[in-house]
Amino acid sequence: FVLSLIIVSEASSYLNTNSRSVEILLCTDGEASMQDLGNRTHIKIKKGNSVVIPAAVKGYSINGRAVFYKAAVPI
Repeated sequence: FVLSLIIVSEASSYLNTNSRSVEILLCTDGEASMQDLGNRTHIKIKKGNSVVIPAAVKGYSINGRAVFYKAAVPI
């Protein structure tokens, strides 16, 4: 596994459109909105929530003010 830190703010959002394996995101602070770029659905995520992003998702973005830890298997 690879563990990454993602910090989003009003001035800096996060965008992932790379080919990847499954990812697990854990929000450790704040609140943000995550959007699936393929079907345009979005969810709200706040401190204590986790999200599993399947490898089939073509891309996603995160906006708001939050801190995430992302676990993934490198491909």
